[in-house]
Amino acid sequence: MTAPRRLLALALVIAVTLGACSGSEDDPAPTPTTVATSAATLAPTVVLTAATPTPPSGEISGALVSDGICQVTIPDDWTDEGTARGRISANARWVLFGNRIASDAAWTTAVDLLKTQQGARPGAVVDEQPDRVTVTQSNNRAIVVRQRFPDRYCELSITATTDPTPEALTLWTQVAAGLEPFDAP
Repeated sequence: MTAPRRLLALALVIAVTLGACSGSEDDPAPTPTTVATSAATLAPTVVLTAATPTPPSGEISGALVSDGICQVTIPDDWTDEGTARGRISANARWVLFGNRIASDAAWTTAVDLLKTQQGARPGAVVDEQPDRVTVTQSNNRAIVVRQRFPDRYCELSITATTDPTPEALTLWTQVAAGLEPFDAP
């Protein structure tokens, strides 16, 4: 096969793949609208919500997992693969991460870093509260919650390869609401 034919075949495969991912007009589910932006306008959407309540952790039963700095209870049907990470299903994964901080300036730096790394992605929404920041990616396919405690912050990130159900999103935020410091006995 010659180079032009290979390029044409590759372009055809990409076009078919993108067309298959675009949804259908018969689908009653709303389709998010993507807005084209230039590199200069890729700033994250920041929502400052001092009054937004943290969702209750509810009665989540399951396994307590830790990275040695933070801990959270994950539901029984989530897989713990060790080292504070695992799978929720075939198309979603979770990671728990904690870090020590010693001051308000350190917390501000940790928040700014999260907003720079995760919040600058197209379609990301940043919900910033005094002791908690949540970044939700477009289509809700990823959520990162970073919670401040007196001497550390704890972070739970959940990433999916398909659009999660509203029930899954609710569960994810309830699990993240259970973030807490790990103090070895």
